[in-house]
Formats: sequence, structure tokens, C-alpha cells
Amino acid sequence: MAPVPSESDPSSLDARRPVRRTAESSLLALLDDPSPSTWEPVFRALRARGPAALPALRTAAKADNPRLRARARALVEGHERRRRMRRLIAYASRTSGPPSQRDGERFELERAMWLFSGLETERFDARAYERTLDLLAESALAHFTKRKIGAGPLERAMALPDFMGRRFRFEAPRSSPHDEEPESDEFHRATHHPHEIFLHRVLEKRRGLPLSIAIVWQLVAARLGAPMELIGIPGHVLVRVPGAAAGGGRRILVDPASGGRPVSRREVRQYLEAYDVPFGPGIFAPMSPRGIVRRQVANLMRGLGLRGQLGQAEELLTLHALLED
Repeated sequence: MAPVPSESDPSSLDARRPVRRTAESSLLALLDDPSPSTWEPVFRALRARGPAALPALRTAAKADNPRLRARARALVEGHERRRRMRRLIAYASRTSGPPSQRDGERFELERAMWLFSGLETERFDARAYERTLDLLAESALAHFTKRKIGAGPLERAMALPDFMGRRFRFEAPRSSPHDEEPESDEFHRATHHPHEIFLHRVLEKRRGLPLSIAIVWQLVAARLGAPMELIGIPGHVLVRVPGAAAGGGRRILVDPASGGRPVSRREVRQYLEAYDVPFGPGIFAPMSPRGIVRRQVANLMRGLGLRGQLGQAEELLTLHALLED
């Protein structure tokens, strides 16, 4: 017969002592509840606990229960995404304000766009995409040499929209000729998909929003020492390159959504009148690097909102406000 445990036996006391439940384990016990009125407040409470909840959530993300596993994974991914966002917020904060307050660091469009891409992809490595931009610039230079286009930055800037317009395109995916009109939510849901916005996705597919395409053009142009400016008008973006006369000639506007087709000021005026937007000199002010990234953040917020991912869209509000010039 097995001996009866005595009150003085420590092992017997441990066996009878109730297991201490942590706040995380108590919440996780309710996370797989089928009722939204139960699991949604629990989901928010676990998200609010931040890093403290991560060990328990990572364990739950491997659970056999598929509902618990999916919700725990969503919380872990959300935490990691916000951590990566803080890197971009920190960069935007360091490079804001007058130069005297920046310790010599200035806001660089390309670096900011790679940090922005990191919001989608964990452990994002920009080196392959930087090489893609390098190769595009090298291909453009070879093309210019073959066509006997001048070696100066002015000639390169004039020829680059046509070269890049043949390689990158804007299109709205449609399943049939009877799909929704261009101003519908369905149209914007397709064109504002994250894969049409994040720079690395645009380089992979050679397709994206007009602003995403224009950013690629500008980064390639910078590698060639060619001037190129992005002009943000309501609901669209144009690219401006120098005109035929260097140092004071009329500058040319081209449309990245139409393969680099030249656009007249009259067309811009008619476009703005259709949207009841006043036409004036300020319309053609170039966007700063911060303004470009801010507009991309707004595009992503819109795309997430159209997909019902309102929580992720709201997470971008601080970053959007911080990027204001």
C-alpha cells in the first residue's frame, strides 16, 4: 500500500495547491469563444497588454483549436506590425523640423519606402529591391546609348518616362466588362490593394498605383542623375521633367498611369474643374519626400478601410500625421 502523504510532506502540499492563473491565461481561455460579445473585448484586452502577452500568445498560436490559433496569430502579427511601424515613426521623427534639430540626417524617400514595405513583410530585406532599381537604371542607360540619346541629365529625364512607361503599368483588375464604374468602392478596393502600393510589390509585378509607379520612376531617375518631380493633384499624380530648353524652358508633365503620355496644362485644368478644384500655380508644386510617403500611407489607409480592416487603418493615423510637412 502506498504511504499516505503527511501534512509535513512538501510534495503533497504542492500537489494540492491550485495552479496560479496569469491574466493572459485567463483571457486566452475566452479567446476562442464563438460569441463576438465575449471574444472581441478579450481580443482588445490582449492587444492592449502588448509584449507582456506575447509568450502566451505565441504558445496559443500553435494550439490544436483552429479558432484560438487564428486569433492568437492575428494578435502576434499585429504586435509585430506595430513594432515595425515604430521604426518608421522614429525615422520620421528624427528627420522632422528644421535642419538644426536633425543632427545632419535628412528624410530620404527610398529609405522611408523600404521601412514602409516592412509594415507588410516581417524581416524585410531591401537589398534585392535596391538591386532591381540599379538594374533598371543600367538598362535605361544602355537603352539611351543604343538610341543615341544624349548623356546629360536633361536628355535622360526627357527619355525616361517613355522607357519606364513600357515596363510599369497601372490597371484596375476586372473580371468582366460589366464590372463597377471607376468611382465605385469595388474599383478602389482593387486599385488600392496593398500589392499595388508597397514599393517591393510594385517592383515584383511591375504594376501599381500611379503614385507607386511614379516613385519607381523618380528613384531610377535619381540613379541616373536626372531631375524628376512628382506633382500631386487631387486623386492623381503627375511626373514633371524639364523641357527642351535647360535652365528655364517650359517643363513637361507626363502621366504615369498612361505609360508616360504628355499631359497639357489645359487637360489638368479640365480635370480639376470636373472635381470642382480651383486651378492655380500652387497645383504644380512638387511633393516633398515626406509628402510622397504621407500620400502612400493615406492610400494604404484607404485600401485597408475598404477591406474592413479598420483597426489596421487606424494604426496608421499617427504616422500619417507625423509625415505632414
